[in-house]
Amino acid sequence: MSAQPSLGVPAVDQRLTRAIEFMRTNLREPLTAAEVARSAAVSVSILFELFRYHIQETPMGVLELMRMEEAARLLTTTTGPVCEIAAAVGMANPSSFARAFRRCMRASPSEYRRKAHAATLPGTAAADRCAPHPEATNVEIV
Repeated sequence: MSAQPSLGVPAVDQRLTRAIEFMRTNLREPLTAAEVARSAAVSVSILFELFRYHIQETPMGVLELMRMEEAARLLTTTTGPVCEIAAAVGMANPSSFARAFRRCMRASPSEYRRKAHAATLPGTAAADRCAPHPEATNVEIV
């Protein structure tokens, strides 16, 4: 029996997968590139090569993006203060967190939360654009 044919999609390197999973499960920790490399059983230079080749980003850049995506989720689903959200994603310094968040999300954490909540409130322009027209709910398609 022959092996399955390749679909032109390269297999993701398991070392990269281990590194990303380690970062994902340790977002709260102040991780270093050396710790991430150790989790993937590679040297720091190989770790950087893997990320550059497969993702076109540095390991710490990917970690920052993962942290900011989690922070964005927390900002829209919780009411905790921004400093608590910063700590929850592994950033002890709220000022550093705010700068990183603005760089990734193009808004301060407070602005992001305010816009996200405004977009979901009934009667707001953003929510009205997304809501179905009242008469459209009674339309029957034959």
